[in-house]
Amino acid sequence: MAASLLSGAVFGAALTASGVYHPSVILNQLKLADWSMLETFLTATASSTLLISAFHEANLVKLAPRSYSGLGFFAHYDGNIIGGALLGAGMALSGSCPGTVLAQIGAGILSNGVPTLVGAALAGIFYTGYLRPWLAVRRPCKQLTEGKKEPSKTVHEALGLNRYVATAVFEGILGLAVAGLTWVSIASRQSLLLGTSVTWSETIAHATRPAAGGLLIGLAQLASLMLRRSAVGVSAAYEDAGEFVWWPFYSPESESDGSEPSNMTNLPRPILKTSSILFAIGIVAGARALAVLTPLADVSGVPNIPVWQAVLGGFIMVTGARVAGGCTSGHGITGMSLLSVSSFVTIGSALAVGVLTARTFL
Repeated sequence: MAASLLSGAVFGAALTASGVYHPSVILNQLKLADWSMLETFLTATASSTLLISAFHEANLVKLAPRSYSGLGFFAHYDGNIIGGALLGAGMALSGSCPGTVLAQIGAGILSNGVPTLVGAALAGIFYTGYLRPWLAVRRPCKQLTEGKKEPSKTVHEALGLNRYVATAVFEGILGLAVAGLTWVSIASRQSLLLGTSVTWSETIAHATRPAAGGLLIGLAQLASLMLRRSAVGVSAAYEDAGEFVWWPFYSPESESDGSEPSNMTNLPRPILKTSSILFAIGIVAGARALAVLTPLADVSGVPNIPVWQAVLGGFIMVTGARVAGGCTSGHGITGMSLLSVSSFVTIGSALAVGVLTARTFL
């Protein structure tokens, strides 16, 4: 219990200190008006990749790559594509993701955080009570993928590369991307502030702040690996919370009666999980503590997102995250660090649809 709360608190504080919790940062990235969120995300992924690899080699933590989420429509990974698309659309509508909405509430951005969290909580209830049972019936009956060999789960397996070589190449790509984004930030800031009294050192400090925030999120991954022997991930907390709502409606029998699990009465009562929920509570507490103790939490400049839009966005993004089997932290920071193909598909779909939604409708 304490480990989940503490590691969640470290993650919440890191999200807040990095600035990626702020709705304007998320929306500006999806509108392609500012690239600081992507720079932070890539730095966090790079540091997380090194940490997970080191813990794996030291036999301290053994994390399996993320599995594909198949819905049986057109591919083994169609759930990753569809779920990622919903996640990205929900992020654009709400200016949040499943993890940052908790940091928003902790930091004091309640006008956006509360309605988004309401939508996210409703999605957890909907997924647990209705969508997950439907998927449980559908997945064994997949027709397009039935009899076909599941593709490789990791990038290095798919490409036939050594895991160490693939990890090194991935780190190099991330490093080049972060360096490029930092240089673009420096060049654009210098041109905007030409003729002002802003010094070169101040420009460098401003341009490298997103990367520094990514390193803080990497440290939060380290805390999770050390304290919980598990990597960061948030969206499961909404599903586990929904389980508490539906628990009285499950069959009281300890075993299923063998019929298709099309509703709650045909499913055995599960063991209620609290670890992910405690981790989520820790995110709120960590963000709140940082907001109280330091001036790093900025609650100004919050975009005026209508309540209905925030609720809808929260609902869509958590539904998508559960369909895809993870969110921007579980698939992004952790799954991509494990070189999971499903995570690259999910995050790629989320970013593509998020950008499309933000630039078309917002």
